[in-house]
Amino acid sequence: MTADFAEFLTEHASKKVGNKPLFVPGLYDESAKYAWIPWKGPSAVRDSEIATAEERLRCTFPAGYRTFVQTVGPGMWADAGIAHPKTLYAFDEDLGSMSGFIALAYNVDGCGNSIAFNGRDSSNQQVYFCNHDPFGYAVAAASFEEWMQSVTHQKLSAPNKMRTFYTSMAPFRHVK
Repeated sequence: MTADFAEFLTEHASKKVGNKPLFVPGLYDESAKYAWIPWKGPSAVRDSEIATAEERLRCTFPAGYRTFVQTVGPGMWADAGIAHPKTLYAFDEDLGSMSGFIALAYNVDGCGNSIAFNGRDSSNQQVYFCNHDPFGYAVAAASFEEWMQSVTHQKLSAPNKMRTFYTSMAPFRHVK
């Protein structure tokens, strides 16, 4: 676990944006009838749950994602639904260069788009902003940790500009 990042998460989890908390613990499962299920308090994910999900998906999750779910657990952070490892899945085979991407955060921009990593190349820690209209992706950050710190800064400093934050990512790669 990255100690500095865990410290950052612990420090920021209780911050507020206006009167809304930056972090709300819960389960985000877009395949469920109600995608967002709030919890009463944080629930850190156990190593065994991470190992089971990594084995099922045949990958190693980015270090920052592991630290996040082991420190504060899944939930809504800066309006992005950070998924529990048990709900993760790889994108379909017919998605061209996005095949094998695994979304770690859902509805990050309020428009149903996600943050994913390339599950076929676990040595690559980059995370990608995956857009469904137009369909494609862009590098969001060099790591999940870097993305979390950027999105946290953006949400705390300019909460009404989150959509612009994501649409300004370049270069955008269209996938057909």
